[in-house]
Amino acid sequence: MSLPSPELMESLKRLAPFALRARVVSTGREKLLQHRNQLAFLLVTDDLSDNSRKEILRDFPCPIYQALTVEEVDALFHFHNTKLLGFARNSLSAQIQQLLKGRRLVAPSVDEVTMPDNPKVVVLGASGVGRYHANWWERAGAQVVGFLGSSAESIARTEVALATLLGHPVKGYESLERLLQHTTPEIVDVCLPPALHFRTARAALIAGCHVLCEKPFLYDATLPPAVLHRQCDELIELANARCRLLGMCSQYFEVIRKCHALSGLGDQPVTRMEGTLLTPMRSHAPGALSSWLDLGAHLLAAVQGIALTRHLRADSIRLEFPVPNQVTVRFSCTDRSDNPEPPPPLECALTVGHLPIGTQSPNQRVFRLNESVFVANNAQDGDGQFALDIQDLVHAHSQRIPDPMRTLIDAFTHGRALLPGRIAAQNLTWLLKIAQGIQTAARKT
Repeated sequence: MSLPSPELMESLKRLAPFALRARVVSTGREKLLQHRNQLAFLLVTDDLSDNSRKEILRDFPCPIYQALTVEEVDALFHFHNTKLLGFARNSLSAQIQQLLKGRRLVAPSVDEVTMPDNPKVVVLGASGVGRYHANWWERAGAQVVGFLGSSAESIARTEVALATLLGHPVKGYESLERLLQHTTPEIVDVCLPPALHFRTARAALIAGCHVLCEKPFLYDATLPPAVLHRQCDELIELANARCRLLGMCSQYFEVIRKCHALSGLGDQPVTRMEGTLLTPMRSHAPGALSSWLDLGAHLLAAVQGIALTRHLRADSIRLEFPVPNQVTVRFSCTDRSDNPEPPPPLECALTVGHLPIGTQSPNQRVFRLNESVFVANNAQDGDGQFALDIQDLVHAHSQRIPDPMRTLIDAFTHGRALLPGRIAAQNLTWLLKIAQGIQTAARKT
């Protein structure tokens, strides 16, 4: 809760002289723009125009608070006729920022935009799953104009592979800054290791690009969950302030929607959901935690497609470790207590894991919605492109659908994020909460 104005003024009167002497507060929009990445936060006055407020939200990545009048700013900080103040990172700034709690400006959520015809796309990390993304971007009508690689050698190999796949040359770069400057893309597709997602997505948003980020949305083993949540919030705020799409890439959000359509449940609530996703080990680190971090976001995205307004109850999480490199997670999703007509609880059981090295079995994908059971198997469409066969085991029929990743990328190409930032944030919250449980269980064994 923010301080009432008289109390806020009294508190600021005590801190303002120290902030001025420490030179942590400054003004002048151009000067602040030059140092925007070093700012702790901005303070704008209550009488700032709507257009100016939108521009400031768009141009500055730091938190922005609205309080005081021009006259009060003059009295406190001795800046005449000033509506915008910047505060450098400092313990004094942190105290002032705490006083402004509850007055933060938040841009409205952006889930759909008008995308240009044939938008330009760059792929960050195109030697693995990013190569498949590049194919779907072009088939959706976008232009893949560049990619980010890790070395000259890997860039040379990927340039050959993409030219063969797409039928035209695509230049690779080792520097993200040079890639964005030289190609000026509308869309940046982040397919890098999770620890690089925040830094690269943030740079792309600041450059004015729409961003689609592979799962898990954010993860860095060296950072605590609180920092990852703050990073997630910052990306969402940047995207909303700049009216840019920010989405997470998990095709299982679309897979579960197709399963639900086949189930014939219609408007009947889903009260039981089970999901199994097992893949070959390949280069993944062994262990249940590694399997969860690699695959858990996918099955959580499937839960989100069914849960709708229901939220995971952290106290309901139960873990089982059936075999090495696998974990089964059981939990309940319930609605808010203030909903007068809440849907019934959704009981979930998710199993993810990696099959032993050398296993020839393809990915195993099984879903259960109430009494309906589905298996999703790889297939090809009429053009020889990857597709998915969804088999309904109860009713003994199946449906072939386009690659769900293709569906997600096609929607993004045309200005709609199927898993926008707020869903990605919820996915991250659930992913990390369960990961903490797996880590705690591992310490006890």
